[in-house]
Amino acid sequence: MKLNPSQAIYVGNDMYRDIFGAQRVGIRTIFMDSNQGAKSYQDITPDFFAARFGQVLEGIVSVDSVR
Repeated sequence: MKLNPSQAIYVGNDMYRDIFGAQRVGIRTIFMDSNQGAKSYQDITPDFFAARFGQVLEGIVSVDSVR
């Protein structure tokens, strides 16, 4: 897609494998809470926390407006 990391948003349900990794390369993140995946890792904080699937779109709008 030829995007820069700052143009991408990563949605994941594991704080280490998804959120930590994406943030290390400069990608904004949305953590989708689920019954799977690590809910915390060190002091990592996603750009948006979605407690349910319906909030992911709200997160995209929120995270994208920060750009």
